[in-house]
Amino acid sequence: MPRKYHVKSGPPKPIRTPPPPALTSKNSQPSIGGTIVGNILTGMTFGAGSSLGHRAVDGVMGNRKVEVESNVTNNIPCEKILETYQMCLQNENNDCNYLQDLMKIKCNLN
Repeated sequence: MPRKYHVKSGPPKPIRTPPPPALTSKNSQPSIGGTIVGNILTGMTFGAGSSLGHRAVDGVMGNRKVEVESNVTNNIPCEKILETYQMCLQNENNDCNYLQDLMKIKCNLN
């Protein structure tokens, strides 16, 4: 003879969850001052580590030498700069101070 199973109907039992832990000095949130100081210290250590890494690579590969040469203004005669300056002054929408400064440097004008 088969067995009969009885199922109780009704609302399900609530699941109990443990209460959140009480905040103590060990697991409390950090203060804003502590966060800022921590970020500053992290940045300083990152910068120091980066500097040490660059020095190590320079020691192995040799020092880096960066040279920037600009021959653009050395080849332009003063007459051409003066002509460009006068054209700039005729057009009232432009700021011509950079050309005036270039003429003072290149053509020894006071």
